[in-house]
Amino acid sequence: MKIEKLTDNKIRIIINLDELPEKGMDIHSFAKNQNATRISFSKYFK
Repeated sequence: MKIEKLTDNKIRIIINLDELPEKGMDIHSFAKNQNATRISFSKYFK
C-alpha cells in the first residue's frame, strides 16, 4: 500500500489487489461498500 498526500485535504491510496484479503475485503466489497473501505483505512490517519 502506498499513501500520497496530494494537498492538505486530499490523499491518494494505492493498494495492490493482493493486499485486500489482509483487510478482510475483496475487490467487489472494496468498490461497493465505501463506508467499510473508509473504516478499514481510517487507522492510518489518526
